[in-house]
This record gives sequence, C-alpha cells and structure tokens, in this order.
Amino acid sequence: MNTTSTPVTTAKKPVVPSPAVSVGDDDNSEYEEIDLTENVNYQVLSAFFENEKGENVVDYLFKLTSAVEANTKMLEQVLLSKSKKS
Repeated sequence: MNTTSTPVTTAKKPVVPSPAVSVGDDDNSEYEEIDLTENVNYQVLSAFFENEKGENVVDYLFKLTSAVEANTKMLEQVLLSKSKKS
C-alpha cells in the first residue's frame, strides 16, 4: 500500500506593533516600528484596499464625506434663498 502525505503548512502569527520600553513620561513614549510590507496578509489586503497611487478606502470615504457636506451646504443655501423669495 503506497500512501502519500501532503505537507502541512502552519500559518505564522501576524506581527503586531508592541510598545517599547517607555523613555520618560507618556508624551515621550516610544513605539517599535514594524515594516508590514513583507507580511502576506498586508499584501493581500492592500491589493483590495489600496490603489496604485497608494490611496486607500479611508481616503475615498473622506472624499465622499466632504462631497456630501459640500452638497448639503449648497442645498441649504438654495432652500434658504427660495424660502426668502416666498
């Protein structure tokens, strides 16, 4: 009987930035910086949430929110000017 075994791969635990030893008071605390660009999870998620210019979902949500706020202000001005004419 010939049995073949498939190799088992174990997932690596993602690297999360951890606070370094504090040097002084809370305002001067330092944190270890970790480059996540080599992390496979980061690479996969960045493909979904970033474009080739480096803009991400947060950038687009901010632009959308700003556009809605500008539109709301213009609509309020139009409605105000119409109510004054009536």
